[in-house]
Amino acid sequence: VDALLRELAEAAGVRWQVSRVPFSRVLRMTEAGEALGFGVSPSRERDAQLVFSEAVFRSGVWAVGRAEGDAPITSIASLKGRKVCASRQARLGAELDMAAGRDFTVHAVPGDLGSRLRMLEAGRCDVLLVTHFNEHPALLQQRVRDAGFDPDKLNIGPRPLKELPVYIAARRASPLAAHVPALNRALADRQAAIGRLVQDGP
Repeated sequence: VDALLRELAEAAGVRWQVSRVPFSRVLRMTEAGEALGFGVSPSRERDAQLVFSEAVFRSGVWAVGRAEGDAPITSIASLKGRKVCASRQARLGAELDMAAGRDFTVHAVPGDLGSRLRMLEAGRCDVLLVTHFNEHPALLQQRVRDAGFDPDKLNIGPRPLKELPVYIAARRASPLAAHVPALNRALADRQAAIGRLVQDGP
């Protein structure tokens, strides 16, 4: 994300002041007009209050299970009947949301990836849904290691269940919303470079 933001800043002629905070706070700050929200997705509730950039890139929703469980989850249909956990603020997309209301229930869990993996390890969930920035499982495995867990002791799906676009959001009619058109021009200008960053990872 740091390299991606540098590309956008250079193309848009801006200088970022980056704050790394939990997503729930990102959303609160964006809705209050205090910051641009990286990774805030459109929804029926948010569209009236926020304006969104063009898609920055596409992120995947991955299924992570315990190693002693079944084979890795590779489809939304295979979540049926399981206890599923996800970040409290995660947007999983319409297809997963519809399945959640029909075939299984998503339990919202707080905290960072490490906290959510502890919930999985403790048996609070059969499956944890995790968003990840590209389709390479090795980079998701590295994130799991960085969170203090051994990916070999987990069942990480070989591919995402679903891909979703990632946006930058601003409060409508706020001073920050005036930057969105410049961000869209920067995204168009640096599309190839962003694509390389997303594929290669950090």
